[in-house]
Amino acid sequence: MPRRQRTGECVYCGRTGPVTADHVPPKCLFPRESRLNLMTVDACNTCNSSFKQDDEYFRIVLSFRSDLPQNENSEFLKSQTKRSLKKVEAKGLRKSLRAATSLRPLHSEGGIYLGHAPSLKIQSSRIIRTSDRIIRGLYSKLFGVSLPQIYEASAVLLDLQRDGSAINHPDVQESLKLVVGTGVHKKYGDVLDVYALHVEDDPFSSMWLVRLHEVFSFIGYTNPRDA
Repeated sequence: MPRRQRTGECVYCGRTGPVTADHVPPKCLFPRESRLNLMTVDACNTCNSSFKQDDEYFRIVLSFRSDLPQNENSEFLKSQTKRSLKKVEAKGLRKSLRAATSLRPLHSEGGIYLGHAPSLKIQSSRIIRTSDRIIRGLYSKLFGVSLPQIYEASAVLLDLQRDGSAINHPDVQESLKLVVGTGVHKKYGDVLDVYALHVEDDPFSSMWLVRLHEVFSFIGYTNPRDA
């Protein structure tokens, strides 16, 4: 018997109608056994189907990181990336990744030259789109109410700037201090670590710190959209 279509409000676009369950963060980032603890939110078919390519790119970027812990979660990321890049329809993606990959010098913490390692030039706008969506989804799940459409979720990537310009910015440091020191903390094994803090003078403004697979972090904000 076909599963009955659910009706609800999409947490991303705010439309009411048929909805499906969208995993937050995207389920493609985690092994099947780790997905049991992941959160899901209501999303319309249009929104949900539009996420696939950015989610896959997000996973590829994570799998390319040299600082991933050596465990089953990182092995999953790498194996899934290899599998997806072998597909016939991934020809364009393979070409763009080759063009974005170069060799860079690798040094130890003490400054000793260790050779060269592949480095991927990131399309940060795609990573930010997925990070923004993660914040909006987490807001709905952790606070029990959807973020109004007149508010936006925005992310600041903390570890993609080699000069540390993002994480060392005074405003970011102040936000990190507040959200880690006084925010709600949720940890889901080794794959997801979340801090969230409501801003006192606005029921829908908030600050977030999200860490995935112990290596990739971003700070997030929900604020009213510019008029």
